[in-house]
Amino acid sequence: MRHTSGKLMGCITGLFLVLCVALVPATAQAQDMYRMYNPNSGEHFYTANTSERDDLYVAGWNYEGIGWVAPDYSSTPVYRLYSGTDHHYTADASERAWLISMGWKDEGIGWYSDDAQSVPLYRQFNPNVNPSAPRNNSGSHNYTTSKAENAIVSEMLV
Repeated sequence: MRHTSGKLMGCITGLFLVLCVALVPATAQAQDMYRMYNPNSGEHFYTANTSERDDLYVAGWNYEGIGWVAPDYSSTPVYRLYSGTDHHYTADASERAWLISMGWKDEGIGWYSDDAQSVPLYRQFNPNVNPSAPRNNSGSHNYTTSKAENAIVSEMLV
């Protein structure tokens, strides 16, 4: 997925495979995870909340569609944290605790990961951003299930 300004591919130069999501069967409870992009800050934001998605769109964020489909519940929560300028998502409770100790606000569970790890969710890191900085750290990560999008970023590392 590409946003209209094309800046994402220019600024993300690292990647890590860290989470998995489900292509949830029709019989299971699932939620669409909406992908938003702020062209001013470079931040990608992910939410299952349609009101949150719509409010961001009205505020000038680009709607990039459904990033993936996540289960309504699993034994693997993915936590959402906010620095004041950037959101971060992690299934790692230790990483969550460290970020909270650094002053990040815990916004609870953003979604649940697929315990069967059916589909990889790639976390791409922008090394031009200091995610531990208390401000001006927006746009530090992008998350995608697209192997093609991930491959474009991987090629930039060579």
